[in-house]
Amino acid sequence: MDTETVTVLPKGEDFEIIVRHDQSGSAYGITLSKNAYEQLRQHFVVGRNEQLVCPDCKHKARMQNGFIWCENDDCGGIYRAN
Repeated sequence: MDTETVTVLPKGEDFEIIVRHDQSGSAYGITLSKNAYEQLRQHFVVGRNEQLVCPDCKHKARMQNGFIWCENDDCGGIYRAN
């Protein structure tokens, strides 16, 4: 299974986001202004404290890489997050 590690580092007034492929070690990064970083943070973090559930079977789900993944092995649904 291919996986990536995301690292966010403060860089002066801005933020650097680094994505590293865990198996190959290759990486890429971007620098975001504080405003752009805050918009991204709000989109993915703020309001996500509630328990996610699978839209199909209503079982516990998790958010990963912009998708909602059902944790019920009998369902296994994967849905694009809005």
